[in-house]
Amino acid sequence: MKVVATLVSAVLAFGGPSVALAASGPLNGPVEIYDDSDLIPYNQEWVITQLTYDINFPEEVTRLAYVVFMNNESDLSRSIANTYPAELLSEDGKQFTPGTLIIAIGTNPKSKGIYCAPEVCEALGLNDSNRLNGARAAMNVHTSQNRYDRALLDAARAAADPSAAATTLPLWLKFVVGWISVMCLIAMVWGAIRLVRARQHSAAADIKWLQKNVPTIALNFKQVDLQAEALKSPLATAELHKQWDSISTEMRQIDELLPALPTVDDASTQEERDTIEQGVSVMRNNVDGFNTACANIEYLYALENNDPNAREAELKWLARDMRRARSDLRDDTLNQLISRTTSLQATDPEFVSKLARLYTDYSEFTDTVISLKKLEKRRLPTVWDYNWHPCYTYCHLHTYESLH
Repeated sequence: MKVVATLVSAVLAFGGPSVALAASGPLNGPVEIYDDSDLIPYNQEWVITQLTYDINFPEEVTRLAYVVFMNNESDLSRSIANTYPAELLSEDGKQFTPGTLIIAIGTNPKSKGIYCAPEVCEALGLNDSNRLNGARAAMNVHTSQNRYDRALLDAARAAADPSAAATTLPLWLKFVVGWISVMCLIAMVWGAIRLVRARQHSAAADIKWLQKNVPTIALNFKQVDLQAEALKSPLATAELHKQWDSISTEMRQIDELLPALPTVDDASTQEERDTIEQGVSVMRNNVDGFNTACANIEYLYALENNDPNAREAELKWLARDMRRARSDLRDDTLNQLISRTTSLQATDPEFVSKLARLYTDYSEFTDTVISLKKLEKRRLPTVWDYNWHPCYTYCHLHTYESLH
């Protein structure tokens, strides 16, 4: 999680204009997740819910629903209407529930959709197909990697951002493109130009996003940093604090660099443009990582401080991995671990210490499996990774799922 060092030398004291917020304030209403097939990890449902409340929406948006289907129709609106009519449709069934924004992903066939009540679509500008396509395109990178939680969150951010519009070609350029199949030389030249423009557009969009979001993220940093300092259970290891210090230091550096961040237009050579594009891309990735780290710190803080939702989510995730192991292995130790996990209550005054012991005992079991089957251990997630859990920094648990 390092900022490209060469970007520092490329900071030219050019200040980009401020970007107006797309909405009046953070979401003032519920965030709901409909995922009957459990395609989103339990702890990540908690994480994206917390991060969604930081998005600035118009006051017309009073509810956000994330929907994920294992099997669906190509038109996701039909799948939504058939599966969740009582939850997401108005009483007459002719439109979506007032105040609701819906972001949906289908995996079979692969589909993406953004839907909303009429007043919500109007307030967000999503009646404009260019805006709608831009918000929907925000899901592309993460859906290709099956990271549905990040895809949904990025789409929500894009839907609230008036600058998130898909790029379109002017009519005369569309005419030229129509002749590309005949004019191969023109096609190659045009392709090269489009590649450069696409990279520049991506860097420009990232710069706008950084200028708009980093100040707010930096303001929230102190609260999360205090929560990190307050973590006192055995799960808050020295390794975890080291990772948090690393990513938070990166965030401070980005916050300091931001006022003087150059744009692609400021570059006078291709080398400078490449440096800016690469540096901005790394900065955007690091800010995303910092956001995830903040959510994970808050998740662990909730585990330590009797939050029943966080505790139940962690137990469900752990039990699910154990059951997957049991589907391949028959072992009394594993049966006992599953029994201990499912019987542990979120209200137990010794919850954290018992959870820590479960981590350790399960880690010993999976280490034995690794040794007997000669499996390869993979890199464990860090606190800035979306799939982090406390066990990774506590006892270096290699879950059964991660080994296959």
